[in-house]
Amino acid sequence: MNSKRLNSCFYNLFLFLLLSLIINFSFLSCTFLSNDPTEDSELRKIEIYWPTSNSTISEGETKIEYSVTSPYNIRFIELYINGQFKNNIPAGANNSLPSISFNFDSTQIGTSFNYYIVYYDIDGTSTKSQDIINVTIIERQIPPYPPYDLRIIKISDNEINISWKDSSKTVNRYEIYRRNGFYGQYLLLKVVDGSSFNTNDQGLISDSIYFYKIKSFNDYGESGFSEEINTGGIIIYGDIYPPTQLIATAFGTQVVALEWIDNSDNENFFRIERKTEFSEFIEITNISPNVTIFTDIGGNLYAGGTFFYRVKVFSEKDSAISNIAQVTTFDHNLLPPEQLTAKYQSALHLIG
Repeated sequence: MNSKRLNSCFYNLFLFLLLSLIINFSFLSCTFLSNDPTEDSELRKIEIYWPTSNSTISEGETKIEYSVTSPYNIRFIELYINGQFKNNIPAGANNSLPSISFNFDSTQIGTSFNYYIVYYDIDGTSTKSQDIINVTIIERQIPPYPPYDLRIIKISDNEINISWKDSSKTVNRYEIYRRNGFYGQYLLLKVVDGSSFNTNDQGLISDSIYFYKIKSFNDYGESGFSEEINTGGIIIYGDIYPPTQLIATAFGTQVVALEWIDNSDNENFFRIERKTEFSEFIEITNISPNVTIFTDIGGNLYAGGTFFYRVKVFSEKDSAISNIAQVTTFDHNLLPPEQLTAKYQSALHLIG
């Protein structure tokens, strides 16, 4: 009887231990096999905003717009294109998110690709963004840039050549505009093919100043105007017109006379500037308004030297610069005749 009771106690103890083991195992399983997101994974959320799936991008460089849920302590980000590792981008300044971009050239126009990025934190954790699929590369659809570096070559008194440069990838045509004088209006002069880089303008009046500017066109729009250039070699900054037709004439080894046309009625003074072939322009003197002549005497002039002059005019708000005049001084001074005499003939002999 006692043996039966003892066996019953052992049996009950065994059941108790077995039940406790099952309960504890279930508890541990629930604890370690939970599929709920941890706090750490929530801090590592990364999301791409552009380019998105089924979007189009232009050839050239495209920047990826993305975000990482703050706070973060970034180590680097990896870029994968079509499942292949592309490059590793380290953190930016002050632990900021780096700029990520990819570049496709014109040979890849019409193709599509997939991509994603992976964030790595300094604590060793990493998080992958969503997969972006079917991004198509198309031709860059932007208007051309303005032409630049306009230059004029004088062919004759009545004809000039105007040239330009352009950094645009595609140009269909150029429009050349011309203005006659300070007070004229810009009008379309001619249209030339997009492969052109210079053109002639004929039938000009020799003593007139012509102004030119150019814009370019392609299938996606037009550029802004280029800078302005003119046949007078003058520079206009604002509300005042520059002197024109500056002429320099040498009268010896150390004497040069300047003459110009005053086109403004609001100048405060003129500044005369001079340079050599080996120096920059320096100020010679300032003279009163409405004066159109000046004689440069001495002042570092020398025999047989080549000098360049320009006249800068100033208003209360702006300034403008004349054309540049070139002159070469005499190799030596010419002495005037001396001891001139005359003899009076009192009678005329006529032959009849």
